[in-house]
Amino acid sequence: MGLATLLVVCLHVYQIFGLAESRFVVVKEIFLYNCEYGVDLFLLVSGFGLYCSLSKGTDIRSYLIRRALRIWPEYLMTVLLLLTPVMQFTFSDVIFQILGIKLFIFQDITLWYVTFITILYLVYPLVHRIVDKDPKNIWLMLGAYLIFDIVIMHIFGDRIGLLQIVSDRVPVFLVGVLAGKEYKGKNRPISSIVCLVLVFLGVIAFTSFVFLDHYAHFRLGFMFMAVAAAVVTSLITVKLGPKNPIIRIMEFIGCMSLQVYLVHGLLTKVIVEKTPLLNIRNKTVWIVVTLIGTFLAAFILKTVCDAIRKVLNRAK
Repeated sequence: MGLATLLVVCLHVYQIFGLAESRFVVVKEIFLYNCEYGVDLFLLVSGFGLYCSLSKGTDIRSYLIRRALRIWPEYLMTVLLLLTPVMQFTFSDVIFQILGIKLFIFQDITLWYVTFITILYLVYPLVHRIVDKDPKNIWLMLGAYLIFDIVIMHIFGDRIGLLQIVSDRVPVFLVGVLAGKEYKGKNRPISSIVCLVLVFLGVIAFTSFVFLDHYAHFRLGFMFMAVAAAVVTSLITVKLGPKNPIIRIMEFIGCMSLQVYLVHGLLTKVIVEKTPLLNIRNKTVWIVVTLIGTFLAAFILKTVCDAIRKVLNRAK
């Protein structure tokens, strides 16, 4: 989660600070195309975590309440306190944002991840039941979904083009669910050969994005990069140990992953457009100041929402 958070931050830095003009072509290409797979890493870990969670015998009602409390306090506060003044939302805009209408009807991808993961949370119990009966079912689900996704997107074309950002992310979530099933079923480490194959596929996907033109559903390839990154990160974590300072820093960042995702892009836009930073030509200053502001705001947001969750849990 820490790695995924840093990747998303790098993507926002590219988008907001215009690093497309960078002299460093390889860095530019990495920022432009590959840091986006941080979202896929989020989804991979989410699928894994959801399978492990429901496998403990959690009832559906408790599961849904816990998932809602996990993301919606932060989301609502971000929409009301940050997104609304930045985008000058009206009351109807706020309602449309919260209900996901802005994403699926108006194709506004601002904070799209929360709408998307909420839908996945809602349908997951059905997915869990299907996968629990036979893990092979998930391969059928993957195949059927890919056919549906590609056919639908090509039929409607540009009319729903932006929704490919969302639709092409479902497979990596299902792969995460499958990984959770394998982990809970066998409870043994992945073999070295499988690790090498997964990393090799990730390297191929990475290389193709840097040197080849993108096809319509290029984000499907992010799945291989996310799996490779998860495997390598896990191996490094085990090697370094839980007390290593680097691991502790990454865990700290990962624990604020949702808050950083919600805050960074919007807060950076506000700082750059509404403050004297706009007149500072050195982009390094912009980046450092906005990062400090982001992590401070994310920490405050998490602290406040954790307090809200405690109150709500006591009320139950």
